[in-house]
Amino acid sequence: MVDLLFAIDPGIRGTGVAFFHKGNLVSTRNITPPIADDWRDATLTVVNKIHEYIEVQLKSVNSKLLFSIMCEWPHYMEHAAGIAANTQGDILKLAYFIGALEHSMDQWGTVDNKNAVSFDLVEVRTWKGQLAKAEVINRIKARLPAETLTQVKPTSHSWDAIGIGMYTLGIKLSG
Repeated sequence: MVDLLFAIDPGIRGTGVAFFHKGNLVSTRNITPPIADDWRDATLTVVNKIHEYIEVQLKSVNSKLLFSIMCEWPHYMEHAAGIAANTQGDILKLAYFIGALEHSMDQWGTVDNKNAVSFDLVEVRTWKGQLAKAEVINRIKARLPAETLTQVKPTSHSWDAIGIGMYTLGIKLSG
């Protein structure tokens, strides 16, 4: 089992992050990009906010150990919203965001001659299949203690980040 896991649901209009310590959900955060003239500047601001969140969470568990990141790899959706997003170049912007995020993890360096960060991608359809957002939320609520969810107060994008983390830890939501 992964001791320190950050699960990330990247998004152009909002990114969800969930932190799991020893298999337990500890915290979540939604990060909304600032309004910027250049989407790349907004993307880098979100990447920096993710770093700040990671630093705070590592301090909260007194750790500088190796940690893992599981990030959703977006998939082109063939429905009206997916087609509209693709027309606006959102899928390319997401790919840029994920590349910038993975590249930025080099700042953590190495621990015992290993990369401090393990960065992996999981496709949307792999971790949640065809489940709608409402069903993902219902299944998370059915599998996690209510006290935990009350404590971490997930909203919008962080629900998917929780689902990605649960999938990484072997807790299936689909099927």
